[in-house]
Formats: sequence, structure tokens, C-alpha cells
Amino acid sequence: MKLIAKARPEAAAAIAAADAPPRTAVLTIVPGFTTQPGVPNPVGNHGFYLLKDNAEIAFAKGGFRAPQGTPILNAMNSECEKKTADCKTAVASIIADSATAVKTDADGKATMPPVPPGVYYLFGIGKYEGKPLMWNLKVQIKAGTNSITLDQRNGTLIEH
Repeated sequence: MKLIAKARPEAAAAIAAADAPPRTAVLTIVPGFTTQPGVPNPVGNHGFYLLKDNAEIAFAKGGFRAPQGTPILNAMNSECEKKTADCKTAVASIIADSATAVKTDADGKATMPPVPPGVYYLFGIGKYEGKPLMWNLKVQIKAGTNSITLDQRNGTLIEH
């Protein structure tokens, strides 16, 4: 007991920190699509955001509103296809709510920068069979490394 009492406080803190579990979490995006050579991966070369809230809540907090009777994700996609000022509002809403973001490589792979462990929403848009495919997935990220596979089963096709 006397040895511990005599230990320098910074040495004790370093030992405690070495024994503590990691305080950050990392999420890797894995594409779940098999594509033919020369065909772009639906997850490839797209931005993905780790949001603190569901994308619909993030849009509302950022001031983006959908017309009556139109799902907000469809409205956002429509405005962005037209490159309107409302699209800029929607994008700014997502950026303001994000804990971190990353752009996937051509194959659809990426590792997000570290964040504190917790519950987030992975948001991003790709293109599948010529239509926008949107992900707005609730993810529980634990300390250390985590991964999520994105495919057409856990995304939502946006119909015009």
C-alpha cells in the first residue's frame, strides 16, 4: 500500500489510462453489392454522415421542410436534383447535425474518423439501378472498431 501512495500521480494516471477501454469508436462502411467490372458500386464515391439525430429530425432542426404529404427524404432528394436553395438548406442541416463524415472510395469502402461511442444515424445517398438509394440507419457504435454493410436491403429507394 505504501508504494501506491508514494507513486507519482501522473504515473498512476498513465497506468489507469493504459488499462481503460478505448474512449473512441470507429465505423467502417463495407459495400454489400456485387458489381460487374466497369459498373459503379452504388455505395462508391459518395459522402456518408454520422448524424447525432435521425436525418428527418436533422432536416427539421436545420429548417428544411417538405411540402404537405411528401416524405421529407423524397422532398430533399427532389430539391437536390433541381439544385435549389432548399437543397442547400437540407445539406446544411445534415452537416450541422453530423458528428463526422467520410467519402467512400470507388469500391464503396471507407472508415469514419473516431467519435465517442453511442447511438448515431448513418446517412448517405447512392444510386442503385438508376434510382437514388438512401440510407438513414440507426447504429449503435461501441468503443473500438465497428463496421456496417450497406446494400439495397437496408437502404430506401427513392421513387420520383
